[in-house]
Amino acid sequence: MPGMVGDTATTDEEDEGLGMVEPVRLAHGEYPVWSPDGQQIAFVSWQAGNSDIYVVNADGSNLTQLTYNEAGDRDPVWSPDGSRIAYVSLDRKYSFEHYHDLRVVNSDGADDVPLIARSDDVLESPSWSPDGRYIAFEEYDGGRNPEIAVIDLNSGSSDTLTFLTKAEHPKWSPDSQRILFQAIDSSIYSSEPDQPDVFIMYLDGSGRKNLTDDDDWDMFPSWSPDGRRIAFASDRDGDYDIYTMNPDGSNLTQLTDDPMGDLTPSWSPDGQRIAFASNRDGDRDIYVMNADGSSQTRLTDFPGGAGLQHWSPDGQRIAFDAPLNNGTKNIYVINLGEDVLGSN
Repeated sequence: MPGMVGDTATTDEEDEGLGMVEPVRLAHGEYPVWSPDGQQIAFVSWQAGNSDIYVVNADGSNLTQLTYNEAGDRDPVWSPDGSRIAYVSLDRKYSFEHYHDLRVVNSDGADDVPLIARSDDVLESPSWSPDGRYIAFEEYDGGRNPEIAVIDLNSGSSDTLTFLTKAEHPKWSPDSQRILFQAIDSSIYSSEPDQPDVFIMYLDGSGRKNLTDDDDWDMFPSWSPDGRRIAFASDRDGDYDIYTMNPDGSNLTQLTDDPMGDLTPSWSPDGQRIAFASNRDGDRDIYVMNADGSSQTRLTDFPGGAGLQHWSPDGQRIAFDAPLNNGTKNIYVINLGEDVLGSN
């Protein structure tokens, strides 16, 4: 049964290196994702001895454990209406850390049920379509190669859409008609390369197109909220920087130019800014910039780094996780304020 765990919001002085904007620590955990109404954050935590899905209010109150599976649970993603959370769960038959079940639970912890349970396939990285009908996910077909698959929640049927190499990180377009992902097109190489490209396809797998189609690493694609631009990370100039392009691959624009690595771009809900992770100042920390690349601002300064940033629906806050000295992680929230949001 779901139950309260405690109230944990703090600006704990034991957390060294709090950032350029003072964050608030909400809970012990990782992989934070905001609810669509901005009132709660779902995340993964080991605080009960096993990795489970939790939610906490955005002010740190009402910390609630949602899942109580013997398996390890991770990768939470909210339904567009905020009523349910999909996640992946370690199959109970195995002891190694691969995730085999796609499950869904109500946001209050009730009705925790499997959508897909497979003993041979590994399921990861669920992504709920904005219209609420589909969930895209990574499917490892009994081996180590992920493909992109989609389940129709109305019919319960699922289909594998790609037959590439290392197809990962599916992201829905705002109109729920197309899916972005990164993959290696092994059909055009005589031997398997290492470099992924950014691809796009329709929700039934048709119309697949390689948008970057080069010999560089192009990764972590992200839709702008209006669906007119795509941000991604690429090492095409010798180090990882953030770029944007149109959904047909045209109008390529480089936004960052730093000799260190800039990765994992994510758009603000209004499309005016892009947050990203970078180690340009030492440890991996979170930065934000205007959508044209101007006003690049460092947000965090943690000795162990910070990452997995996720914008609140109102665009005023960013949730992220950061490690402590003992190897565990905490969930933090940054209130960006006028110093950042006013820098257009």
